[in-house]
Amino acid sequence: MPVFFYKQNYKNILLFSIFILLPFIDAINGYLVIKGLIATSGTSSPSQLGRLMVSVLLAYLIIAKKLAAWPIFLFVYLFTVEVFSGLFHLNQYGFIYGVISAYKLGYLILLTMILIHYSKTTEGMLQLGKLVKYNLIIIATMLWFSTVTGIGNNTYWAGFGTISFFASGNGLGLYLGVGVLFLIGLRECKLVSISYKMLFFLIFSIILIGTKTALVLCMTNIIVMVLLSKYRISIIILCALLLTFYLPKIIEQFSIMFVIILKRFEGSDNIVMFLGSGRIQYVIDAYEIFLKNDPSIFRYLFGMGTFISFQNHLTVTEYDTLETDLFDLFFMYGLLSVLFFLSTIGFVLFQLRKYKILFLGMLLLSLHSIIAGHVLFNGMSSVGFALFICVSNYLSIQRDIDDKAIT
Repeated sequence: MPVFFYKQNYKNILLFSIFILLPFIDAINGYLVIKGLIATSGTSSPSQLGRLMVSVLLAYLIIAKKLAAWPIFLFVYLFTVEVFSGLFHLNQYGFIYGVISAYKLGYLILLTMILIHYSKTTEGMLQLGKLVKYNLIIIATMLWFSTVTGIGNNTYWAGFGTISFFASGNGLGLYLGVGVLFLIGLRECKLVSISYKMLFFLIFSIILIGTKTALVLCMTNIIVMVLLSKYRISIIILCALLLTFYLPKIIEQFSIMFVIILKRFEGSDNIVMFLGSGRIQYVIDAYEIFLKNDPSIFRYLFGMGTFISFQNHLTVTEYDTLETDLFDLFFMYGLLSVLFFLSTIGFVLFQLRKYKILFLGMLLLSLHSIIAGHVLFNGMSSVGFALFICVSNYLSIQRDIDDKAIT
């Protein structure tokens, strides 16, 4: 291994670490969390330490290549809010947790910058696509291994589903689901080489997680693959016939496998509440608490950090999250962070408007982030934003080159 790293340049070491090494580190971290050996968001967890080492290399490459200065402003902004918040709540644990949250956002910014730099050319984009493919294969293989052997962590206490050796099924299912859409979109743009067999291997590994997000994204990927197939009419007719004759048995098996999802659906007032897992009520309650504090314009604009968030800085005793990135951003880092977040999403979707599959992947990732969270502050699924930003930037550059060639 030391010889391997010695012969590689910093770029290859970085990309290898992010897409090949970190999944194994996350798996070790998840196993330790589930077994109760470390805390969920421990400051010295394997995942945190792994990403810290990657962050050092990211920062070095950004400085060495003189990419941009604006990330420094974002870093200063995030950490200044946390320091200011710490002066109010004076809770050591709360301050450390706030710094970690700010660091997670900073990591995503650095990662996006360096991946954009390395994927501007067709060669760079091809390399990125290949690494994402290997990354998803590693994760999918772990899921299949756990499903077959029973070794690993269950998603829920009952019913079907495994998260293998990872800590969270929400971020895992989202990343794998939109990651496969990303690969399908790259394949249509001839930016990655991947067979239909491998794509279906990845697609059916999504459902092994057993969450509603995984179920929706698995079905979405299957529908996309069917619509892209030249045999789509025959496949649709065959599926209709199978449903006609075997629908009761399918429903019966579905009820057994996804018993937890069905119970949550039955207990929800409507489909919106079901998809949001009660987060809408969380947000309403949080706003009531927030408004009772008589917030200043300063707090609206800049927030009050991770630990205080929507709570009263005089009475807050523990960290609380709404698990919806949009409102967590607002309460933690203010309206400015929300505007930056939404404008970035809007810009990327506009750039991908002509690439339907990539557009769909970015849209689903963004909606999940806004409604159900588990993206911006998740070291795995947040990478999805970086990937779609990269490909949108690359395709924009290629369009400019093509336009200049025509004129």
